[in-house]
Amino acid sequence: VKFVPVSFWFKLKAENDYQPWGVTATPGVPVPEQGNFLSSEFIPGQYLDKNRGLALPFFTREDEFYKTHFGPKLRGEGSLSIQERKAKMFLMVVASTNDSTLQPNCLRDGRKMVDAFTGVADFLQINKVVDTIYGDRYNKASVETAIKKLKPSKNDIIVFYYSGHGFTDQHIPDKTFPFLDLRDPRIRPRPDPRKQTMNIQDIYDSLSKKGARFTLVISDCCNDTIEARKVVLKDPPKPRGEMKKNFENVKSLFMNKERASLLITAASRTERATCTRYFSSLFTYYFVESMGLFLSPDKGDPNWFQLMSEAQKRTILKAREIPCPDNKTCKQTPQTLLPK
Repeated sequence: VKFVPVSFWFKLKAENDYQPWGVTATPGVPVPEQGNFLSSEFIPGQYLDKNRGLALPFFTREDEFYKTHFGPKLRGEGSLSIQERKAKMFLMVVASTNDSTLQPNCLRDGRKMVDAFTGVADFLQINKVVDTIYGDRYNKASVETAIKKLKPSKNDIIVFYYSGHGFTDQHIPDKTFPFLDLRDPRIRPRPDPRKQTMNIQDIYDSLSKKGARFTLVISDCCNDTIEARKVVLKDPPKPRGEMKKNFENVKSLFMNKERASLLITAASRTERATCTRYFSSLFTYYFVESMGLFLSPDKGDPNWFQLMSEAQKRTILKAREIPCPDNKTCKQTPQTLLPK
């Protein structure tokens, strides 16, 4: 069959709303002055999942799109052992939602993480315990109390997430991971930040000692000057819907027989974190996107090193697209602590 290459053109109608605009069949022809697309219809993924016949004329069974929606079920998929079914996911989300300089990002960050991780627990059909520390509860005492009362079993999962201001303490040079600003942002004059702070690596150390099967600690904050404004950039294209999960991939990442504790933060020492106006903070956005990718049938035998490397790479590249306040290219390198 002789195939004539075509170009499909999309037009930005509203914020992150790209609509089919035109088709050109000659290489090098610019976008049409007027739309020549007669009609278009978006087909939800849930509908496609039940009607693979719609996709077969357009995709081979090896295409990533086809595998994402109709990937072959693996032997034993969807089954946990009796002991594994007793596992719980403890999700702790700390977000500085009263700080007007960080909104709406912290609120959106927190919601994204709650949705992403409770979705994993629901998919595995295990119990979940969610503790959200925000608003009037946002302070050091609340975080310390929540960590202290956490008593997981050896088969449980712990996820800790923070979104807010972070800073480097020049008086403690051996701490390369950020200190969290846990002061009430509404109090003026501002109290000494060192009396209302915790270092994210200290939180990680405390949680990893509790002996859970898997412990994941994440922070999305700056790691330089305290109360530095996050750099704002244009939103990335809005994803259409949630990717389908592959049971073996989810189990491999969250209920692996090999116990693991992981720490990752949005920026390395002396760096600022970037954010988008409407989606969330940049690193959070790409972490959730990368997790969705590595939980999908697109990836075989995934691991957390690959997932975090993908989120790190995409964050670094996107941050370079905008100038920072010092008129230099933004440098944001998510920092990880290797599994132990």
